Amino acid sequence: MKKFIRDLFTEDDGVSWCIAKVLGFLTWLIVMIGAYHSFKNPNFMMVDFGQGIGYALAGIGAFIGLKQFTQKAG
Repeated sequence: MKKFIRDLFTEDDGVSWCIAKVLGFLTWLIVMIGAYHSFKNPNFMMVDFGQGIGYALAGIGAFIGLKQFTQKAG
């Protein structure tokens, strides 16, 4: 299990941590906590919640896309 977690969050070499993957996971975790809180709130606004998820996913995608410039070739 420890190797599986390490493989999820490290670069291709399996040693150095990938900041994009770690921040992506933390963003997903925060969105899930926000989702739980939002559904418990009686004043829940689905449009605002959907926009927030869209912004979070766009940010993760942009960060990972821009990170390709730092990847080593090969």
